[in-house]
Amino acid sequence: MRRLLTFFTTGVLLLMSLGIGLFTADLPFWRRAIDLPLAANESYVPTTLIAGHMGTLVADVDSQRVTLDRTALETVTEQSRAAGADAVLVMHHGSLQLARYYTGEPDSYFLRRPADFLARTLVALAVGIAQAEGRIDSLDTPVSKWLTEWEGESRGAITLRQLLNETSGLETGVDAAEVLGSRPFANISRLPKFATSRGVRLLLGNDFESTALGFQLEHEPGGFFNLSPVNAQLAAVIVERATGLDYERFIADKLFAGGLDGTLELQMDRRSGMPAVHCCLRAEPAAILHIVEGIRSGRLEGLTAAWLADMLRGSRANPQFGLQLQKLEGTTPEVWHLGTGKGGGAWIVPEAGLSIVVLARRDISTPVDIVEPLLASVSLAQRK
Repeated sequence: MRRLLTFFTTGVLLLMSLGIGLFTADLPFWRRAIDLPLAANESYVPTTLIAGHMGTLVADVDSQRVTLDRTALETVTEQSRAAGADAVLVMHHGSLQLARYYTGEPDSYFLRRPADFLARTLVALAVGIAQAEGRIDSLDTPVSKWLTEWEGESRGAITLRQLLNETSGLETGVDAAEVLGSRPFANISRLPKFATSRGVRLLLGNDFESTALGFQLEHEPGGFFNLSPVNAQLAAVIVERATGLDYERFIADKLFAGGLDGTLELQMDRRSGMPAVHCCLRAEPAAILHIVEGIRSGRLEGLTAAWLADMLRGSRANPQFGLQLQKLEGTTPEVWHLGTGKGGGAWIVPEAGLSIVVLARRDISTPVDIVEPLLASVSLAQRK
């Protein structure tokens, strides 16, 4: 009996030790969960900065270089203010037309703000540079070449192109803004599902690479368009494995080798770990416009004009969605959009030389119709 009790006690202690060990290893996840909901402009730590020079690109508008109709610009100003945006920025053929900030802080153009809408497009740019350098041979190569954990599996047949145009067939994950604004401990019965969700782990966990590799197929690759945060995360894993550099180091050294106007802040899973590349990016307005205008003009460090044009081509499953850029329907000329329905966004009109950026909190609906008065202004100017 004593021996049985000893075995039982030892087993209980071992299970307790294992449980404590697992909880301790998972402590960063629970700390982040306890901190929810995050304030509108917050990120959880650790983060990493990609710093450029002083972000003065969007400090002042030179009235002598304003080429768009001023009434249209005022309409855009009022629309963005009414929508609850923090800022609106407009460029036309490389000249700043509008820069309005509604938060009231001094030097608003130096403040880093949420720019989740830019995060996934940044991954597509990184892939483009890796391909230009010969580190990635083709977007149509099966991902098992780099994700060797998937060799011999159906997931391994997914191509890098399918990751970037959201047709991989992998499970959906979660909405980042919804999770970051939630209170997971308000309903204890939902905690087990919350804690074991791969989508939540891809946002709050401490090993984004391992979590991303655990996502499973829901559909046959290439057959369906389905937005999933894991697609961008896996593309970034491939960039790291193909180049031998951390993702954040790669874009700092390659995409911004000539200098970034302003700074970017990426949210990390752990110190010396990997950033969340599908969301949670914060940046100064100058840095955001630097990238958006670079896509519009076809001039970004390390990228070919052919690659930037390829980003604007849709897939068979969704002709309106390119490589992390979405074409608006029913607009002339073509308008390409970065973002979803909330948290700000950017619009690029290549034919008209127009770039528009709206910055807003993650819970604020993006005023999609903001581009209409500017398109009308451009069309009017072209007819004169």
